[in-house]
Amino acid sequence: MKRIAGANRPEQSLRLLAPGPSRRGFLASGAALAGGVLLGGCGDAAPGDPTEPPGAGAGTEKNLVLANWVDFSNPANIEAFGQHFGVRVVQEGYGSQEELLARLSTAGGSAYDVVVPAGDGLRQMIDQGLAMRLNPELVPNLIHLRPAFRDNVFDPGNRYGAPKDYGMLGFFWRTAAVKEQPRTLRECFELLPRLRAARVNVVESPGELVNLALASLDLSINTGDERELERAKQVLLRAKPGIDTISSTYIERGERGEIDFGLGYTGDVQRIAAARAAVGDEVKFLVPEGRAEYFVDFWAIPSTAKNPVAAHRFVNFMLEPMNAGAEMDYIKFGSPVLGAHAFASRAVAADPVVNIPDETLRRYEVATEPTPAAASIRARIYAEFAAA
Repeated sequence: MKRIAGANRPEQSLRLLAPGPSRRGFLASGAALAGGVLLGGCGDAAPGDPTEPPGAGAGTEKNLVLANWVDFSNPANIEAFGQHFGVRVVQEGYGSQEELLARLSTAGGSAYDVVVPAGDGLRQMIDQGLAMRLNPELVPNLIHLRPAFRDNVFDPGNRYGAPKDYGMLGFFWRTAAVKEQPRTLRECFELLPRLRAARVNVVESPGELVNLALASLDLSINTGDERELERAKQVLLRAKPGIDTISSTYIERGERGEIDFGLGYTGDVQRIAAARAAVGDEVKFLVPEGRAEYFVDFWAIPSTAKNPVAAHRFVNFMLEPMNAGAEMDYIKFGSPVLGAHAFASRAVAADPVVNIPDETLRRYEVATEPTPAAASIRARIYAEFAAA
C-alpha cells in the first residue's frame, strides 16, 4: 500500500473538502432521477440452497435493485455501471441497519439485489440465511482488496461480502476553542471534565461509547469481563460533567460552529471541517495512538436476489480501483481497495483521516456482537452514564 505522507501523526487538520453525504446522518428516503436510475450458521450451501451463487456462465439480467444508506454511493458510478452493462439500476434508501435487516426478513426485502450492511449486519445475514455466497469467478476484483480487508471476523475469506468502505467514530475539536492537543483516547476522556467553557457533544451510541472507554484503557473493545467493563464505566462517569449534549444529529450544529469538542464519524466530520474552513475555523480529527474502534461496510447480495448475476457484476464493478476511488471521493470514507486513492481527488487521497493506513488499522478493532450477559452489563453502564 502506498504510504500517505504524515499518516503517522496522531491528529490532522482536515483539508478543505466539498461537503459530501453522510453515511449515518441522512434519514431514509427515496429519490428518482431520469433514465431509470433512482438514488436516494454459515457453511457450504447445499444444492438448491438460496445462498448458492449463480454460475460464471450465466447471463446478466437487465435490472438491479440496490438498497443503500441514502446518498451513499457516487451517482456517476451507478450511471456508468448501468450504461456499461445495459442494466437499469433502482436504489432504495434506509436510515439504519436495523431497518435494512427488518426489510430483508420480510417479503419486501426480496426485491433487493445488493445491500450495504456493516460487519455485524452481514454476520446476521449469514447466520439467518439471508446472504448469498459470492462466486469469486464473477467478482475477480476481490484481488484488489488491501491486505487489512482480505479477511474479517464477520465473514472469514470474504465469502459473502465485499468490503465497500471503512471509517471510525472519533473525537474532533475546533482549535479556536480547544488549545489542548490530545493524542490518545485516554487523553480525550481526561480532557472532557476540564472543558467547562466549551460546548461538548457525544453521539447517542451506547455500544460505541463503551467501546471508546475500553480502548482508552488499552482494553479490547470486545471484552465481556465485568471488571473491565466497570472500569470503562468509571471513565464515562468521570467524563460526564464536561458533556453538554448527547445527540447523534450533530452535523448541522458542527457546521454552524456550535460544537467545540465532540464525537463524530470520519466522513461526517469532513463535512463539518469543510463548512468551518470556509469561514477560517480549523477543525481537527484525532486518529488516535493505541487502541480504537473502526467499522467496515460491505457490498452483499441477499439470498432472495432476483438478479444475482447483475448483482455480482455490480459488486465487481465497484471494486475496480477507478470506481472505488470515485466512491471514496464522493462519500469521504476510506476505501479498502488498493490503488483507489490514485483515482480520487488529491485532497481526499492525501488525507490520513480518510485513508487510515493498514498499520494503524492493525492496532484497532472492529466490534463483534457481545454475549447476552455482556450486552446486559453494557446497557446498564450506558443507562448510568446517561442518567449521571
